[in-house]
Amino acid sequence: LPAGVTWIQLTGYGRAPQTAWSLSVEAAPAPAGADVEPNDSAALAAPLAPGRPAAGQVSGTWPDEDWYRLDVSTPGPWRALVRRPLLPDGSYVDFNFQVAVGNRTLYAYHVDMPRDAWVFYPVLPSGPVLFRAVFRGVRPGSKYEFTLTPFEGPATPDERTTARAAIGRGVEWLMQK
Repeated sequence: LPAGVTWIQLTGYGRAPQTAWSLSVEAAPAPAGADVEPNDSAALAAPLAPGRPAAGQVSGTWPDEDWYRLDVSTPGPWRALVRRPLLPDGSYVDFNFQVAVGNRTLYAYHVDMPRDAWVFYPVLPSGPVLFRAVFRGVRPGSKYEFTLTPFEGPATPDERTTARAAIGRGVEWLMQK
């Protein structure tokens, strides 16, 4: 619920006899990975838990940003699986996925090819790590999710192909600079 006063109206119907009832409201933190707004800045980053999918949705403000924070206790290579469902018109959510420590970007990935799942392998330091998803020109309500797990190998043939393609795209981009 947003900050401020919220009104709840309960209405009885029919000829039921009056019954005693009670209502209680309790403030509780959302579970790690829940799509909680606002999470549009590093200061408001939603917490992540390793191996638990994080859900997100494009709000409609442009550019929309969703921030997440993972407290890394196992430094080293991690596997980031990003899923984005096919939209009703046959298109996909197009976004940038960034990994940062403080104000320093460690990795930046652009997800724009027509696939429903992408896998990245960032090497993460111990401590708090921020993940930022930036959406541009995407329909409000478009959903995505991602899962982070420590990478323990060995790499599957698909993972090796994905890594080679990512390296190739990175080298091509650097050569154009």
